Amino acid sequence: MRRVYATLTGICLILFCTTCKPFTADIDEYLSRWAAEVIATDYRINPSYSTNAAGALCVPSIADDGTDTDVTVTVNLHNPKNFRLVMPAASPADAGKVIRFPGLSPQPTYGTDYTLTPVQRLRWEAAR
Repeated sequence: MRRVYATLTGICLILFCTTCKPFTADIDEYLSRWAAEVIATDYRINPSYSTNAAGALCVPSIADDGTDTDVTVTVNLHNPKNFRLVMPAASPADAGKVIRFPGLSPQPTYGTDYTLTPVQRLRWEAAR
């Protein structure tokens, strides 16, 4: 009887291991999704910008003639697994989940101080 139980247990374990997807999946493909991320690879600022003594980018929001101008920042993204990128809804709280401005207090308000627009699949524009 013990031999029958051992044989049935062995057969069940073999079936379990060969039919369960995590045991049969390609481990590199299975885990690479969790190790991948979307990163910014390049950016372009229009109009031109300067750099201060600390190395921070300084983008003018007032034109030479004294008028208020919009600044467009285009960010190119690297998205190796084609993750679906979530666009912020109308509420500023949603925009804080997509983009943050470290070092600024108070944080700029989405829709008032800036907008975020996907231009292409891997390119977004932020404008003021």
